[in-house]
Amino acid sequence: MFGAMAIKIKDKMTGLFFGSFNPVHSGHLQIAQKILAHGLVKKIGWITSPQSPAKSSNILVNIQHRIQMVLLAIQGEKNMYHMDVECFLPIPNITCNTLLLLKKKYPQKKFRILLGEDNLESFHTWENFRWILHHFSPIVYPRTHHKRNDWLKKYPTITWLHAWVDLPIASTTIRQFIQTGQSIQSFVPQKVEQYIIQHRLFGI
Repeated sequence: MFGAMAIKIKDKMTGLFFGSFNPVHSGHLQIAQKILAHGLVKKIGWITSPQSPAKSSNILVNIQHRIQMVLLAIQGEKNMYHMDVECFLPIPNITCNTLLLLKKKYPQKKFRILLGEDNLESFHTWENFRWILHHFSPIVYPRTHHKRNDWLKKYPTITWLHAWVDLPIASTTIRQFIQTGQSIQSFVPQKVEQYIIQHRLFGI
């Protein structure tokens, strides 16, 4: 699948949306839609991480299930596609390694990474974070508004998404709802909910 990216990757600017997507939910999709609607990138490549350093492998369902759920979530979104690049890299997945691979493979392509505001608290601990700031100009979607100016001063290469992203629930809570038999219909795309039920994921 990695080689199949070559045709789509020619667009002028692609946003890279990293995540475990365990599972992907409607808030994730809303973030991507708003970033595209504001013209910050032309396309968004979703990158499902097999395992990030911050996540325990014990809570993650199989990577192929998580990729399939993302594919179902973005079905019909013509400016979104999935990139399985991290499936070919060592675990745990280090963001700068993924970005270095993409930069080498597509030297003429311009990428930006998408970050939640909460990630900025620990961003200085990321490997080669200054290199990421310089080459991949993060687009930050807000969780709150009170620290925006502080972050812009600290990281001047970031772009703030001037739109509120309503994230009513986190993947952790969705998994808890599933395990206790509560409905997740309001929080995930319908096809994702059906896939979770069909494959009995997250402790069903």
